[in-house]
Amino acid sequence: MFNILDCTLRDGNHAIDLNFNKEHTKQITKRLIDSGVKYIEIGHPMGPGSLRKDLKLAAATDIEYLESVKELASKANIGTFFLPTIGETSDIDNLCRYNMNFIRIGSNVGSVDKAKSFIKYSKDVGLKVHFSLMKAYAMSPYELSQEAKKLEDFGVDVVHIMDSAGALIPNDVKKYISELKNAVTVKIGFHAHDNLRLAIANALVAIEEGADFIDASLRGLGRSAGNAQLEILVAVLKKSGYDIPINLRFLLDCGTELVKPLIKKYSGLEMLDIIYGYTGFHSNFLPLFEQVSKNAKVDLIDLIILVCDNEKINPTLEMIQDIAISMK
Repeated sequence: MFNILDCTLRDGNHAIDLNFNKEHTKQITKRLIDSGVKYIEIGHPMGPGSLRKDLKLAAATDIEYLESVKELASKANIGTFFLPTIGETSDIDNLCRYNMNFIRIGSNVGSVDKAKSFIKYSKDVGLKVHFSLMKAYAMSPYELSQEAKKLEDFGVDVVHIMDSAGALIPNDVKKYISELKNAVTVKIGFHAHDNLRLAIANALVAIEEGADFIDASLRGLGRSAGNAQLEILVAVLKKSGYDIPINLRFLLDCGTELVKPLIKKYSGLEMLDIIYGYTGFHSNFLPLFEQVSKNAKVDLIDLIILVCDNEKINPTLEMIQDIAISMK
């Protein structure tokens, strides 16, 4: 049986300008637990350490987020995201100090070696280790399975395929999940983004192919076009005959009463959100592309498309500028 991992209070924090505070976190976590959700991810979207790295600060500190759910930690599996480029072992110690159950370490595909020491440290202190293969679509299913094998050797408990730009279509998801399930014995998760309005469809295919964890968020909150919407996912699963012990009405009430008031006006996907999903472009790079587009006087959308034809993981400034020049 698969588990749903709610990431409203982590990835969803992107969508409301990092305005989930400690009281929001406590209330929403409690309501999610009451609804039957067993895995909940909280905290700064980039994981702990934002203050040290001069990143945009959230409405609560790393410690305040952990404090807000400490008393609930015995009722569900609660954890945080962690980026090896930002977090430190002291942040992992804090998870243990506040009774968290898991850590989800994330790295771009091709960069998992940099996380090895943090995986070992997390395991040594007793945490379950989930690992997100970010921008998974930049590798073929076979190549990604080799990354998963490496992570299995490192000791992770769950490998999550992260469709960071919402670029995958259902047939892609089928191939990725199937390849990884055949390659490793650790559990496999799937994290969808909704840039092509396929997050729910992709989540269903992932489940059909044997995924052990599916990410979702209340009201579909998440970076860019958002994640698979938890309420819709649960409704569709129940209609499809899955016997999942989650109370849909409780979720609907939670999303409406506690999350919706924090969301700014929304009226469908923006052009850029769709282009992200079409090309596999990660929205974190947008300011850099906008600057090059402006300086070179070339069309931003065309620039994104052309660069992503060459590089989806870490496009360099030099590459973007060279392609911009070639567009003239």
